[in-house]
Amino acid sequence: MAATPPTSWGEKTHSPTAGQTVGPFFAFGTEYPKMHEVAHPHSPGAIVLGGTVYDGAGSPIPDSIVEIWGADTDGTISRARGSHRRDDHTFTGFGRSFTTDEGRYEFWTRNPGPVDGKAPFFAVVVYARGLPNKLHTRIYLPDDDSLVAADPLLREVKELIGPIAFFENFVQIAVLMVAWIIVLLAFFILAIQLFITILEFK
Repeated sequence: MAATPPTSWGEKTHSPTAGQTVGPFFAFGTEYPKMHEVAHPHSPGAIVLGGTVYDGAGSPIPDSIVEIWGADTDGTISRARGSHRRDDHTFTGFGRSFTTDEGRYEFWTRNPGPVDGKAPFFAVVVYARGLPNKLHTRIYLPDDDSLVAADPLLREVKELIGPIAFFENFVQIAVLMVAWIIVLLAFFILAIQLFITILEFK
């Protein structure tokens, strides 16, 4: 139920504030030291996880925020308080990174281990200008093909994408066939016109 302002406020004199997107962002309140170091750099088992954030037109986004969560290499999930704490030896499982001018982000972290027998992954949240809300996705690493193949979520995605891909290919093939039929008809009509012109010339 919408709130009703008191009558003592009088009539409205301004238009409602327009909706806002989730960016651009500023460092104040979101940045903290070593925030992209989920694992201490160059420590045993540490890896660099990186990528690029693009917009719908394929251009890199220089002012987005990427956050990741992941299990440790043995599959344990860090539940200790203070995921922003960086003491150069504790694995917190959480990290945050600003993208560069080229849209790049990087984390120092570890390969996540399987949790409950499922394929290991990084949970990812992306904040970027132009988005009405944050985006959730996952990053899977091809370390265990059997777990990836058996993962129920990936299997559902594959089953969903299969018919779509088939339909897209079918449409492309149908369009090409129609185009070839039009070309052949055009050549046939030109051949008939040329034949009639030759007969009239004789």
